[in-house]
Amino acid sequence: MASSEIRKMSLTLSIMLYLNQYLDLHCYHYIGGKMKVLFLSVVILYGLVGFIKGDTRCRAVNGYCQFTSTRCDGTYSPGMCNGPANRQCCRPSANADRNCAARGGTCKYGTCTGGNFIPNLCPGPADRRCCVGLRPPPRGDARCTSRQGRCQPRSNRCSPGGYVSGLCTGSNVCCMGRQFQRCELVRALRARNMPGNLADWMCLAYHESRFRTYAVGRPNSNGSQDWGLYQVNDNYWCKSNRNGRSNNCGLYCWDVLKADITDSTNCAKIVYRAQGFRAWSAWRNQCRGRDLSAYVRGC
Repeated sequence: MASSEIRKMSLTLSIMLYLNQYLDLHCYHYIGGKMKVLFLSVVILYGLVGFIKGDTRCRAVNGYCQFTSTRCDGTYSPGMCNGPANRQCCRPSANADRNCAARGGTCKYGTCTGGNFIPNLCPGPADRRCCVGLRPPPRGDARCTSRQGRCQPRSNRCSPGGYVSGLCTGSNVCCMGRQFQRCELVRALRARNMPGNLADWMCLAYHESRFRTYAVGRPNSNGSQDWGLYQVNDNYWCKSNRNGRSNNCGLYCWDVLKADITDSTNCAKIVYRAQGFRAWSAWRNQCRGRDLSAYVRGC
């Protein structure tokens, strides 16, 4: 640690000890122990703020400070963090940030210009997040075909999916998505290592969408809509034509309607990590506290 930082920490400790003695001698019997605790808390907070600010050298290279006894999926660099010699800067490798990179994002601090932050995809502190920039939306019939759909007259049979409006030119509509059979979906979710209980996911998906990836809910009371197999809401989790509050999954809502459930499942995992199963009203009303073994039996 630099000598200036040592002096700063020593001064902070000296002030804390002096205030502790002063409050004991002059104030404790008059203003009570609570005021003493308040004063000392302010001093300690001041010291901690100064301590954390010294970590900016590590954060500037997109690293995070921790003790070397903690595993670092990358390399440790000394002299970039406040604290003892064994508190060093972990500079993550590309492999460490692979979950973010798989979404086309970059782990970083600060702002995410032109995109959205997706939580829980980057190692390190909570403010080191995955910045995913939304690709330009497709135009014309590509709005449908780029999502594994096909544009056709509504009078034509749409199998194995369903019709989604607003993605094709002219009078055609987009035939996209699919409806899973129970055991088929069990196997698909099992292969994707879903967090929590698999039976809860199956119950949730059944009551939210009847296992249909192309399901789009009717507008809610606040004007938002729910999309896809897991019925993620466009006020928080995906981007639709309406201006929602956020896009925490970093994708367009139509992307969760595809027959390939990779995008929708990744988004559902983000919702789960943030709020658990309680984020879904169907789970709260139809699944919580019940025997759900029938949803996975025989699969």
